[in-house]
Amino acid sequence: MKQPITTKKIIYCRPHNGFNDMLVHMNENYKYALKYDRHLFINTDLSGFLDNFAHYFESLSPNVTFGSQEDFKHFLSGHCTEVKHMNVYPPDLQNRLFDYQTFRDFNSFKIHEKESHIDLSADLTIPYDEFILINHTFGGGGKGIEFLRHVRIHQNVAFKIREKIASFGKYDAIHIRNTDFKTDYKPFLDKVIEQSKGRTVVVCTDDIEVQQYAMNRFGSQLKFTHEVPDLQGGRSLHNNQKLNRYDINVNTLTDLMVLCSCQKLYTTQLVEGSYSTVSGFSVLAKKLHKDILLQRKLLHQKITILDLLKALPFLRKKLKKRITKFRQNLIDKYWRNDRYSQPMR
Repeated sequence: MKQPITTKKIIYCRPHNGFNDMLVHMNENYKYALKYDRHLFINTDLSGFLDNFAHYFESLSPNVTFGSQEDFKHFLSGHCTEVKHMNVYPPDLQNRLFDYQTFRDFNSFKIHEKESHIDLSADLTIPYDEFILINHTFGGGGKGIEFLRHVRIHQNVAFKIREKIASFGKYDAIHIRNTDFKTDYKPFLDKVIEQSKGRTVVVCTDDIEVQQYAMNRFGSQLKFTHEVPDLQGGRSLHNNQKLNRYDINVNTLTDLMVLCSCQKLYTTQLVEGSYSTVSGFSVLAKKLHKDILLQRKLLHQKITILDLLKALPFLRKKLKKRITKFRQNLIDKYWRNDRYSQPMR
């Protein structure tokens, strides 16, 4: 793996959980790296991918590198012949940078090191003096799509995804997550049947039972992106070491791009008792569905005049939000500061 040589300090990002959660935390680390002038090295071996992100994506930023633990060793060798000469945060990992283990605290949403129980989640609101800043994170959010603006799917994977999308023609799409999180999918699918009569419908799901029920209800109008493995006990597709990780991860990316490329997108609510009301993957798909220009970039496609016309309402709304935010920042910076700096009478 060819690594860029950098004299910058490093933030070593190790996200956990599924695809959207990974992107959320990559984005947070990316913003931190820009703010504090650090190089961002991302290792997704402990994430839901359980594989090297570089097998699926290329970075469009010279300030971001994807790689495994072994790649990180080679990356550091470009700085110093002895890694032990580089100070590390947390300091407990100074001499154990490559051989520590972790566990998750679901109450605090923190990652801890097994031996010392120290918190491995860095505070991204403050600067650190150490050369290497280690940051393990998990938990979701709605900002995952922002990191996709700094990457592109590898050409060979993108080609397979484009072929799959083209094979469906015009279609509606449904996302249903029903393994680790549960969905009341039967009445939901029954309702969609009435709304999609005469159109091809693609169901993207992690549950074989959902596929089987959909086949019985939709018949010939139904399509799938791939066969779902028969998982026992509600195990998810991510964080599952028994499955072929490359195939599962490519299928995940295929599902995402198929969902966002459809005519009409349907997503479900999670049942009561889940951490959230909706799957993070559904949130990501809905946001990407609105951003046709980002879709084209991810899949190495040319942007047409028709794409630009379709994107205009989205771009107008995005520009309006940025202007509003800019104006509010000016008010906060000048008007309020000036107001509260006046002497009291």
